[in-house]
Amino acid sequence: MYIKYNFSEEDKGIIKLALKEEKNSNIKERLQAVYMTMQNLKRYEVAKLLNKDKQFVGRWVKAYKKFGIDGLSENRGGANHHHLTKQEEEFIKEIVINALPADCGYSQPVWSGALIVDLINAMYDAKYTRNGVYALMGRLGVSYKKAIKVDPKKSQKVIQEWKELIKKT
Repeated sequence: MYIKYNFSEEDKGIIKLALKEEKNSNIKERLQAVYMTMQNLKRYEVAKLLNKDKQFVGRWVKAYKKFGIDGLSENRGGANHHHLTKQEEEFIKEIVINALPADCGYSQPVWSGALIVDLINAMYDAKYTRNGVYALMGRLGVSYKKAIKVDPKKSQKVIQEWKELIKKT
């Protein structure tokens, strides 16, 4: 079913101005879809010009008619709910900083994202992903660094000892 929307000259002016000022490419594309529709192009024609599906055009025209410019704004991403309380997060932080995985019953020598996911799931029955754990650790100010193997030939201590040995001989 095709719905024909009627747009006022004021609507056209608002969209034109928003197109000039908008920086976000996704919103700009939505504005273009609405503006082209205001120019009496059919949805399938606008979709073809923008290389989008015609439902894309219909969705954003409908959103504009219902909510105005605000209906075209970005609303992707869900609510960022934390699964743990602040106290639980701090407790996990203390464990990761001050305890080894062996102290918690794991056989690995160092903490990893997968181990922390398992620890949180076991302690609080909260479902985290490794990326979620990395974000949690970042929020808590805990950073990790992979060990870098030091080449003994480049070690400053070894070089100093070698220089001292050369001076003595």
